[in-house]
Amino acid sequence: MTQKQFPPINLELAKALTTRWRSYYADLLRAYKNRDPKKKIVINVTANDQDVFRGFTIPLKDLKNIVAAAENHNKKKKNKDNQIDAVRGYLAMDAPSSEGRPGLVHILLLPVAGNKDVTHVSPTDEDGTGTLESSIYDFSAPCPDVCDVSSPLYGEG
Repeated sequence: MTQKQFPPINLELAKALTTRWRSYYADLLRAYKNRDPKKKIVINVTANDQDVFRGFTIPLKDLKNIVAAAENHNKKKKNKDNQIDAVRGYLAMDAPSSEGRPGLVHILLLPVAGNKDVTHVSPTDEDGTGTLESSIYDFSAPCPDVCDVSSPLYGEG
């Protein structure tokens, strides 16, 4: 399978894509908050409300750790099919709060080899027989909690 290439996109396309996401997420949030017909509470969340999930802040240090783990893994694996050649992101969510708010959204990143998730790597030994450590990174600094509210991708100011 050929890996798809994703070059940078222009600001106008990025704004259109993030606006579409905020609208979609606001629809989901309204449905979640209005799910109990007995309460007869109508909450009208809009795409630019503060509660709308927008993205993640991913520390460069953590990205470097994934790359270092991949490079170490690849040194040990001579078979090209077992070499890490990508990173995959999974969206995850904590349980809802007792106040009825949706759980905190996370992004889980992990290395991928030959389109297969690599959930564990041996970070130190050359032959790969040592203790395996998780290679799943949990980035749970989501926006709106950690945001650049002046960004043109954040939404209408």
